[in-house]
Amino acid sequence: MWLSAWLRTCRENRGFHWLIFTDNVPPADAPENVRILHLSQQQLESRVSSMLRVPFVLSRGYKLVDLKPAYGELFAPELRDYDFWGYTDLDLVYGDLAGLFTAEILNSHDVLSPSDRLLVGHLTLIRNTPRLCRLYRDCPDYQQILLKDSHEGFDEKGFHRHVIQLAQQQQLRLFLKDMKQEDILLRLNGRGRFLIVWHRGHLYDVAVFRQICHFHFMESKWKQSFDVSEILPADSTFCLTPEAIRPVRSTREYCELFLSAAICCVAALPWQLRRAVRNFRNLIRSK
Repeated sequence: MWLSAWLRTCRENRGFHWLIFTDNVPPADAPENVRILHLSQQQLESRVSSMLRVPFVLSRGYKLVDLKPAYGELFAPELRDYDFWGYTDLDLVYGDLAGLFTAEILNSHDVLSPSDRLLVGHLTLIRNTPRLCRLYRDCPDYQQILLKDSHEGFDEKGFHRHVIQLAQQQQLRLFLKDMKQEDILLRLNGRGRFLIVWHRGHLYDVAVFRQICHFHFMESKWKQSFDVSEILPADSTFCLTPEAIRPVRSTREYCELFLSAAICCVAALPWQLRRAVRNFRNLIRSK
């Protein structure tokens, strides 16, 4: 599947560490900054029950999404030596995280997410302090939400609203900036034909000549026709399209990539024009 691409992009972000808690067989080629820690479902349920002080049963895997804002407290022993903790997904690839979440930005903020409107569940960073690790507890009805069998979207709804409110009250320093891209948003915005290129640790949305923090292929992965090639640790370039994740290794493949980039840029021209007109109208209205 796409885990090899995910691991390849983690490998280049040496200043960041990923902790994966699982009872599955770990990948053999995980880089040093990706730690696989064994945790059974029973052990997880025991941790959550102890944290919430009520019995917790994991009814479905997707329910783990609601627990994301509590990871700082839930996995406090493993996070003890880190300045920040966060949560992310596996159906994405990363660009140059340190180049976008710079030391200056990290030092001056408490909660960070690469979106201009939302704490996204697929990548949010939180300063590792006791107060911020327990921030989720200040959300209304958090315990009832976490104990429900159904997925409630707590990370992008209740927790997001609470953090926004605290930021508006200047009780925490929030960093929200649009630095990511998602296939579903591209389709909804009329850019269904996209080309994302990863090259030596940097990730680019080619049609708009933009470097991005990560690309989330949440929709593409469900297509039966989505063709995922294995990305090797030695690969320096690979690309993502609506149809595939493919390495770029040979001269012929690089030539095909340049041709695809040209086609993608031309296809994006109507979208670029609409965006320019919309921005111009907004500028006129603001004056």
